[in-house]
Amino acid sequence: MRTQDLTTGNVAKTLINFSLPFLLANLLQTLYGIVDMLVVGRFSDAAAMAAVSIGSLLMATINLAIIGLTTGGTVLIGQYWGAKRQDDARDTVSTMFTLYWIISLGIMALMLLLIGPILRLMNTPRESFLGALHYTQICLAGLIFTTGYNALACMLRGMGDSKNPLLFVAIACLCNIIGDIILVAGFGMGAEGAAIATTVSQGISMVLGIIYLKRKQFFFDFKPRSFTLKKDKSIELLEVGIPIALQEGLVMLSFIFLEAIINKMGYIATAAAGVADRAFMVAVIPSTAFSAAIASMVAQNIGAGLIERVRKCLRIGLVISFSIGVLMFIIVALVPGAVISLFTPDRDVIATAVEYLRSYKYEFLLCSLVFCMGGFINGTGHTKFTLYNNIISTFAVRVPLVYIFSRIAGATLFHIGIALPAASAVQLVAAVLYIRFGRWSSSIIEKSSAKLEV
Repeated sequence: MRTQDLTTGNVAKTLINFSLPFLLANLLQTLYGIVDMLVVGRFSDAAAMAAVSIGSLLMATINLAIIGLTTGGTVLIGQYWGAKRQDDARDTVSTMFTLYWIISLGIMALMLLLIGPILRLMNTPRESFLGALHYTQICLAGLIFTTGYNALACMLRGMGDSKNPLLFVAIACLCNIIGDIILVAGFGMGAEGAAIATTVSQGISMVLGIIYLKRKQFFFDFKPRSFTLKKDKSIELLEVGIPIALQEGLVMLSFIFLEAIINKMGYIATAAAGVADRAFMVAVIPSTAFSAAIASMVAQNIGAGLIERVRKCLRIGLVISFSIGVLMFIIVALVPGAVISLFTPDRDVIATAVEYLRSYKYEFLLCSLVFCMGGFINGTGHTKFTLYNNIISTFAVRVPLVYIFSRIAGATLFHIGIALPAASAVQLVAAVLYIRFGRWSSSIIEKSSAKLEV
C-alpha cells in the first residue's frame, strides 16, 4: 500500500504531486451529480432535471456533513502519521469506521422519516415532487456506502496516499455512467434510475477499496472483531470532525433555503439553478483539491512540528488555486451560454441559468481563496474557527440577503445570485485576518506536543 511522507522534499512539488490525484478524484466524484443531470437532461424533461437538482442538493448536504466528519480522521491520522505514532493511527482508524457507520445509520433512519416534509418546506414544484422524493430515498438507502468510501479515502489521505482514493472513485464513476445510460437512457427511469446508478456505484467502490486493502495486508483488517470504539479516539475524532461537519451542513442548509426561494419561481428556474451549480462545482474542483491536499499536508507537518513549512504550503496553494480560479471566471464571464448548453439543450433553462451566472460568477474567484484557507485552518486542527466563520457568513450574510433580494418586485435569479459572492467575501476577510493575526501557530505547537507526547 502506498503512503507518502509529506514532511520532506520541495513544498511546491510535493503539494502539486499530492493534489493532482485529489483534483482528479474530486472531478470524478463531482461527475456523479453532473452525469445524472446530463443524462436526465438529455433523455427526460425539465421537471425530472429539477427533481435531480433538488434531490442531489439534499444528498449533498448529508454527504458533505459526513465528509466533514471523516475529514477529522484525515487530520488526526495525518498528525499521528507525521509524528510516527502508528499505534495511535491504527486505533483512530478502528474507531473512525465504527463511529461513522453508526452515525450514518442514524442519519439515514431519521432522514427517511423526514424527507417528505422537508421537500414540502423547500416548495418543491408539484411536477418534480415524486421524482425528488424517490431520488432522495434511494440515495439515503446507500448512505452507508458513501460513508464507507469517504472514510477509506480520508484515512488513506491522512497517511499520504492520494492515488488509491482516485482509483476507487474512478471505478465508481465509470459504474455510475454505465448505470445512468442503462437505467435513464435505456429504460427511461428518470430521476429514480439516476439515484439507483449512483447508489450501486458507490457500493461497488467501497467494497473494492476494502478488498484492495485486505490484499495489501493493511494494518486494519476489516474483520468484525476489529471494529472498536475507543473513548479517547472517539472524543478526538468528534472534537475535530463535528465542527467541519456542522460548517458543511449549515452552509448546505443555507443553499436549501436558497433552493426553496428559487423553487417558488417554477421548475425552469429550479433546473437552471441546478445546472449553474453543476458548472460551479466543476470550476472549483481545483480549489477543493488544493484545500484537501493542504489539510493533509499541513496535518502531517504539524505533527512533525514544521510550522514554517506549513506556512509555505498555504502560500503556494493559494497562488495556484487563485490562478485557476481567474481562468474559470474568464470562461464563465465570456461564454456562459456555451457552458450551460453542455448540460441541457432547453433554451429557457439556458437563458435563465445565464442570468443567474451574471451575478454568481464572482463566487468562482472568491472560493478559490476561501477553500484553500479553510483547508489550511482545518489541517492545523482549529476547525472551530472555520465553523464560526461559516455560520457568520451564511446566516448573517447569505440567508438574509437571499430573503431581501427575493422580496424585490420582479426578482430574478440575477438578484438571488448576488448573495453568494457577498457571503464568500465576508468569509475570506475573516480567514485572512485569522491567519494573519490569530495565535494558531503557537497554540498548535502546544496542542500537538501535548496530544502526540509518548
